[in-house]
Amino acid sequence: MRRNTLVRLLLCAALSVTAAATAMVSTTPAQASTTCSTVSLKAANGLYVSAELGYTGDDYGMLRARAASVGPWEQFEECPLGPYTITLRSEANGLYVSAELGYTGTENGMQIYGMLRARATSVGPWEEFQTDNEALKAANYLYVTAELGYTGTYNGMALNGMLRARATSIGPWEQFLGQ
Repeated sequence: MRRNTLVRLLLCAALSVTAAATAMVSTTPAQASTTCSTVSLKAANGLYVSAELGYTGDDYGMLRARAASVGPWEQFEECPLGPYTITLRSEANGLYVSAELGYTGTENGMQIYGMLRARATSVGPWEEFQTDNEALKAANYLYVTAELGYTGTYNGMALNGMLRARATSIGPWEQFLGQ
């Protein structure tokens, strides 16, 4: 196995550090303080992942690859929980990113199982992600995908680029590129 620092591992996982500042935080009472970094994610379509804070209801905080540049909605605090395990917290709303593994059905004909949303106040299994070279895996052991084939809207909210934990292997839509 290659020897990598956490930063190197995260770069391989396609998380690009957008700020040099780090903070000491504790995400769970049982966890010791860890060093966290501000990161942004860039999908295969060349766009940054945003937490959709203008969306309402069950779509609030949906992660979508849709921004041409990094602003507040495209910044996440990444904290290591252990070897190859991280959490992501939206810098814009202060909530942790969850893989919605309880979602079923479709929105406008498009699957929503495993949708990523910045909505949790604490870290549980749905808020933990495994870094796997160039991709992220959720608690369902599936890779996070940017749904670049989704089109249209649902209740006025765009779905193109929605992040979902649904792939069994790594392809272009599961790779998050650096800046």
